[in-house]
Amino acid sequence: MRHVALKPLFLCALGLLLAMAPPLTAQSISGMVFDDDSGRAVAGASIQVFDATFAEVGRGQSDLGGRFTLTVSSTSQLVLVAARGGYFSSAPAEIDFDPNGTATVVLTLRPLQAAIDVVEREGEGQTSYVLGRVIDATSGQPILSARVSVVGREVSTLTATQGRFVFRELEPGPVTIRVEHLSFEPQESFVIMRPGLAYDLSVRMQADALQIEGITVEVRSQNTVRRLEPVYERMDRGVTAHFKLRQDFQIRGNPTIGAMLQGLPSTVVTNRGGRWSVRFRGNTRLAQGSDCSPSLWVDGIRVVRSEDAAGLAEYLSLSTIDVEIMEVYPRPNTLPPEFNDPGTLCAIGIWTRRGG
Repeated sequence: MRHVALKPLFLCALGLLLAMAPPLTAQSISGMVFDDDSGRAVAGASIQVFDATFAEVGRGQSDLGGRFTLTVSSTSQLVLVAARGGYFSSAPAEIDFDPNGTATVVLTLRPLQAAIDVVEREGEGQTSYVLGRVIDATSGQPILSARVSVVGREVSTLTATQGRFVFRELEPGPVTIRVEHLSFEPQESFVIMRPGLAYDLSVRMQADALQIEGITVEVRSQNTVRRLEPVYERMDRGVTAHFKLRQDFQIRGNPTIGAMLQGLPSTVVTNRGGRWSVRFRGNTRLAQGSDCSPSLWVDGIRVVRSEDAAGLAEYLSLSTIDVEIMEVYPRPNTLPPEFNDPGTLCAIGIWTRRGG
């Protein structure tokens, strides 16, 4: 009898627990992806879903018929973006969270002339940071006075002497960055800006409508990009120094640091049995006929003093594959404050892509 009396009480308690349980938070989403020019379905498109904080909460892929279905656990407004090689990423589609129904979305992809690669790294802060350079795709020369704008945000700037531009504080979210110049075909790149990340844009523009590689986006931490700002400023001011950029290293197949110094004015580079050495001629602070042996700095830290030939040889034999910028100062009168320690009469500065 005791067991029978407890059964109704148990069922009543179970009902109360179910009534107090939180509602389901799974949103079902289905849709299709189309080519904006031809109207055909796009197979193999990657579908990403972001919540209100732009954190990724879901991912899927379109099938052979361009269809996709996915389920997302979230309680906020959602943003969907489609991407596939050979296309601009789709404009974001916003949907309200509805745990009781299925949202249907149609996404369109526009064929592009540019290949856009995005690599994300950790950062700090609540805003996004953009640093870029615009060059002529044919000659490799920087393009001055190109208009770079964030579409829909009334944010724009003009490229400076070296074709560079900076957006220091951008609110996170999906943005389209557009680059325009009267003499070149415009270029666009769609990017989901995440809080605390820095975006490095390399923009290659061409004067006619030929298909070209357009915008390459590489994402880095803000600290990594900010530490290079003084170097870019020195380049823009035309400081008397020799600058070598990552593009220069790539053109030559990422040789050693010593090999990249060969051919610079007033520079004597030797390589005997794999042991590199470098000296600078014409230093007015030294006795006539004497050459200057440089100190070497990596990411703002002196790692080799001028009298340490063995240490210098070791660094000169390293590959440039991870080097972002190399700046060379043969004479003391143009040394920046970062390298102007007592006893330093000439210097080589190496700035790596990741820092540290």
